[in-house]
Amino acid sequence: MAELTGKIIEINAEERINDTLTKRTFVIEDDTKWHNTVCFELLNEKTDSIEYYQVGDIIEVLYSVKSRKSKDDRWFTSAACYSHKRAV
Repeated sequence: MAELTGKIIEINAEERINDTLTKRTFVIEDDTKWHNTVCFELLNEKTDSIEYYQVGDIIEVLYSVKSRKSKDDRWFTSAACYSHKRAV
């Protein structure tokens, strides 16, 4: 697990992937000199948890990075958000 603190710059609508999977993404930008941006995924019952925030809010995100290989040998990487809270 890793942690990142940054400003929310985008909150996207929930997507229904299939009968058992829903996904919602949000993007934060940190305040380092490189201004890194990361798009995080919230899955299933966690998709509503970002409703309490707005673009511009500063939050801390606990996440893990996962990669998977597709059938055509391409790799995809995602940052799965496990929890988040307002930064103090």
